[in-house]
This record gives sequence, C-alpha cells and structure tokens, in this order.
Amino acid sequence: MKKILFLLACCLMTIGMQAENTQKLTINGEEVQKVVTRMTFEGNNVVLHFDDQTQQSADMSTVVLSFTWDGAGIYTVKQPVGDLLSLKGVAAGDALTIYDAAGKRVMTTTAEHAAAALSTKSLTPGVYMLKVGRQVVKFVKR
Repeated sequence: MKKILFLLACCLMTIGMQAENTQKLTINGEEVQKVVTRMTFEGNNVVLHFDDQTQQSADMSTVVLSFTWDGAGIYTVKQPVGDLLSLKGVAAGDALTIYDAAGKRVMTTTAEHAAAALSTKSLTPGVYMLKVGRQVVKFVKR
C-alpha cells in the first residue's frame, strides 16, 4: 500500500511537468544532486536509479521527490479553438506540431515569438494534440 501511495504522490507531482523542469530530491533531510531515471522497490525501501548509472536505496518514508516548474513551456492555450489556436509561453524557434486523435501529424510549423497563433481553418472539428518540445497539450477544434 505504501508503494502505491508513494507512486501516486510522485505521479501527481509530475502531472504537467516535463523533463526540462527541475527535479529536487531529498533523502534523510539532505538534498541529492542527481537526476532520478527510474524507481524500484524492495520491501519498504525505494531504490533510486540515477542518470549516472548509480543507485541508492532508502526507506520510503525518508525520500522526498519533488519537481518545480521553471516557467518555460506552454502555459496558455485558449480553449475551445475556432479558426485560430492562440499560444503563450512558447519560445521563438520552437517546433509546433499538431496531431489528430488517431496520432497522425496534420500540421507542423515553427514559433516566431513567445506568443504564437496558428490557423486551424484546415482542421476538421475534433480533438487534437499540440506538441511543443516534450510538452503535449490537448485541444478541441470547434
């Protein structure tokens, strides 16, 4: 049960977070300056696997894994979408790719500014996904 609660807490903290955001790891009150790539469990211990190919085991109750959002990335997508998809928080030069509900790429362009507007006139009404970097945002075209 502890494992499920621990994983659930980690998942809830990461909703909307991407790899570009900052991870903060504290074990027994000390901050660890490594990036966790995988977690496994042995009894009541969590085994943290790091990006430098090392691992560390600690009691689940002493491990605090949190994420902070650095403000980068999409933070506004105006919903619902008519003939214009308005974005704020993208970076100039970011690739903007739209996929339909079946996962087929239907549009690709590049952001020219931190605020971008894409014409969606060619899209039929339905559910789409916009990918910018590693972020994916679902939107509805009316």
